Amino acid sequence: DVLKDDLGRLWLALETLQDRRIREVTTPAAAPDPVAAMPADRRAAALALLGAPDLLARIGADIAACGLVGEAMNALVLYLAAVSRKLPDPLAVLVQASSAAGKSSVQDTVLSLIPDSDRYDLAAVSSRALFYVEGDALRHKALSIAEEEGAQGATYSLKLMQSAGKLSIAVPVKDPETGEMATKTRTVDGPVALFMTTTAAEVNDELQNRFLVLTVDESAGQTAAVQAAQRMRETRAGYAAARRAAAVRQLHHDAQHLLDPAVRVFNPYAPRLTFAAGRTRTRRDHAKYLRLIRVLAFLRQHQRVRKTEVIEGARVVFIESTLDDIADANRIFAAILGRSLDELAPQTRRMLDGLRALAQAKATLAQRPATEVRFTRREARAFGGWSADQVRVHLGRLVDLEYVVAHRSGQGQLGEFSLVGEIAGVEDGGRVLPGLIAVEALREAPESLGTTSTSGGRGGHFGGPLGPLWGGFGVPSGGAVFLPDTRNFPRLRIVWPAVAGNEHEAGAGAPAIVPYLSPAVVGL
Repeated sequence: DVLKDDLGRLWLALETLQDRRIREVTTPAAAPDPVAAMPADRRAAALALLGAPDLLARIGADIAACGLVGEAMNALVLYLAAVSRKLPDPLAVLVQASSAAGKSSVQDTVLSLIPDSDRYDLAAVSSRALFYVEGDALRHKALSIAEEEGAQGATYSLKLMQSAGKLSIAVPVKDPETGEMATKTRTVDGPVALFMTTTAAEVNDELQNRFLVLTVDESAGQTAAVQAAQRMRETRAGYAAARRAAAVRQLHHDAQHLLDPAVRVFNPYAPRLTFAAGRTRTRRDHAKYLRLIRVLAFLRQHQRVRKTEVIEGARVVFIESTLDDIADANRIFAAILGRSLDELAPQTRRMLDGLRALAQAKATLAQRPATEVRFTRREARAFGGWSADQVRVHLGRLVDLEYVVAHRSGQGQLGEFSLVGEIAGVEDGGRVLPGLIAVEALREAPESLGTTSTSGGRGGHFGGPLGPLWGGFGVPSGGAVFLPDTRNFPRLRIVWPAVAGNEHEAGAGAPAIVPYLSPAVVGL
């Protein structure tokens, strides 16, 4: 009995030891803290980068040093979206372009500046694959999917991850002891910054309006620049540039590690910002705009004073957005939102611009209005350098959406097309831009600009018959209304009637600040 008791206790001790050793082998060791393990010289270089007054320009130059040709704005947006992975509600980017245009190169080059530990790269994903990822494997990661086609089955899970910040699924599991089935819930924590590319002219609308949509430069000049860079990579200088690029990537990896996700960003100017409100989807676009301001401030956290405050019982470390963040966000968002709100896909819009140039060239030679000249598919291919498939798809969409008229000819004759009415004369390509308040207007002290509207309250907008026209431009009660940059609307002329001896007119010029009048007395 004594031997049995001693052997039993020894057996249990050995089983415990065996289990411990199995776990040590099968469980990966915790990754060392990258900030604590960072050498002092690398840390100093990364802090110098994050503290640079021209940080955005430095980022653009470093991306170019890593081999990207052109695409400066697209690269900056992708970089900011990658930084947003550290925030509670990251941005998502869709790069939409023709095959071989370089969309994957743009995305891959920028994401190479993100540490491998913060990336989750997939070539394709099935409908339920993301539900079975390890619990925190996606949390605050940059999730890139090579092609949108490879994620069509996972559209629902991607939308859910973007909206809810996590995925949950209930699955039946058999109890090994009783043999009975039971329901078990699996949860995959987010959020993630999502990146995808696509060649499709049309993308699922519910998925697309969650993204910032970018399109690459497909011009002949850009193609020549890319080819020159490809040739340079074959030289001795190209090899040296590749070696320098590795150091640039390491610098940005270190800088990314030094961005503290515990630092929150508050925007003291948020109540006074304005945005277009003419379409329901601008509710999501407005949220993207605010997130863009936040990520710009977050990226500059080492340039800002950190404040600590107890808010509702919680100790919060935070920084504040500045006018520089808002100015950069306005510039970036105005450049990309026109493509996001445009009813035409970027490739289709580019073809319309090319067809407008073709029609104008033929009209000049024929001394006739641009809307009266006709062109064939072959002329379009020759003028724009498009393939037959591109012309078939995008010209067909322009006809369907009534930007172009198809003239049906008799059997054996060439089909001809012409532009519709005013389309030939639109100078800005018909893009829709957001109604963003001028930063100069925000420089005034908030106390002197309490905002009112015809509906009352702070942060009001135009009411009455002009409400839909203005689409939510803010109306400060200090005596001024901030109009959009009228250069975006070359055919719009706004005339304010004389009141108290003052006459004001805005048209074909810079953003205007004019005395606030009741919408009822404004003449257009």
